[in-house]
Amino acid sequence: DSTSSSSNEMMAGTSPSSPGKPSVNVLDPTTVNITWIEPFDNGGAPIISYTVTITKTSDSSTQEFTVIDALEFMFDSTKSIVAGTSYTAKVVANNFVTNYFAANTGADSAYTSFSTSVIPTTAPSLSASLITSTSATVSWTLLTSNEQKGYSTSDPV
Repeated sequence: DSTSSSSNEMMAGTSPSSPGKPSVNVLDPTTVNITWIEPFDNGGAPIISYTVTITKTSDSSTQEFTVIDALEFMFDSTKSIVAGTSYTAKVVANNFVTNYFAANTGADSAYTSFSTSVIPTTAPSLSASLITSTSATVSWTLLTSNEQKGYSTSDPV
């Protein structure tokens, strides 16, 4: 009577689920703040970083940034954002498993599209009153929407 035994090694933890779809707040034509919600499932291991991928829509060139201990990222002209250009952003959560076993990557978040403009799309209406030879009171209507201010964020179609 022979018995056989086998031994299987099992890795503890798996890849995390996808983080929430990034939200983009355009601060000015050359600076955006990107935030996201942590994934529902961390894969059984603590999240140690996030990879933010920014893709330029016109030529599909990408830039990747690693974010540690934060759920937000500032993307600006020092990281090659260009006014008047359209981009998409996505986020991937990394835990111990995804960090050390590259073949086992976390799930991508949904993409968010954003663009910046060089100039506002709407000029404010100006009016002057109490005009003298040395002074004037100038008033204008504040631009309220992102599009009026010269930038927008939108979801891909």
